[in-house]
Amino acid sequence: MKLLKLLSFAGLVCAAAAETVSRIVAVGDLHGDYQKTIDLLHDAGLIDPQYLKWTGGNTTLVQVVCVEPIHHRYLAMDMLIHSY
Repeated sequence: MKLLKLLSFAGLVCAAAAETVSRIVAVGDLHGDYQKTIDLLHDAGLIDPQYLKWTGGNTTLVQVVCVEPIHHRYLAMDMLIHSY
């Protein structure tokens, strides 16, 4: 039941965001893989991998994750994602 409520909430958030952004990119759990995250964001046209600068304009990035113990890899990725 909690998963259903969470998915319903996520759907509402995406629907609301769709009215104000030109593009929504959704990705699954990246499991702390920093390089694959950089590659994925670059392939989606969201970052310049050399300077780690956002190039996605007003694109919204949605990442679906599972909750895992904090690890240095997750902290590095969290800092990357929240720097935009």
